Amino acid sequence: VPNYVFDPRTRPWSQEALGRTDAISTDPYLFYTTREVGATVAKASADRRAVVGIDVTLGALSARLKERRPTPSAQLFVFNDKGDVLADTDTVYRLQVDDLGTPSLPKISELGRPLLMNIASQGLPDLDRSRAYEVGGRTWQGVLTSWTVDGSPYYIAIAAPQQELLADA
Repeated sequence: VPNYVFDPRTRPWSQEALGRTDAISTDPYLFYTTREVGATVAKASADRRAVVGIDVTLGALSARLKERRPTPSAQLFVFNDKGDVLADTDTVYRLQVDDLGTPSLPKISELGRPLLMNIASQGLPDLDRSRAYEVGGRTWQGVLTSWTVDGSPYYIAIAAPQQELLADA
């Protein structure tokens, strides 16, 4: 990119990390150089003289989930408390980005994925516990877990058809 100057010290994520003792993460945004949507995770050094940051694209996160399937039909999803899907194993979707580079993440309800909708709506009371989900005439075994970043909850769900889980190896 001609005349592009990258000084990470001027980035908001770097400034925020310097003011904190824990790691920070950004909301997903459009990366300037690659034109991909992702998020930055950053942490300041103990002496506050440096910040280490890493960018993760949502596409790369989805690809990693796909690689980690425990069975051929297993589905994995990452979503936030607003119902925005950040990554999943099966959906190919194109993120819409406004003029400011802010992405519009797909909503759980927009993807037409009954299993994801069931896990998101029924899994919260059973967080971190395996449970059965009936979807499309199949019984799926799934678990929903969460973690919090900067006070915001994120969820990862994994589910596989019981038939595949119980098949002979």
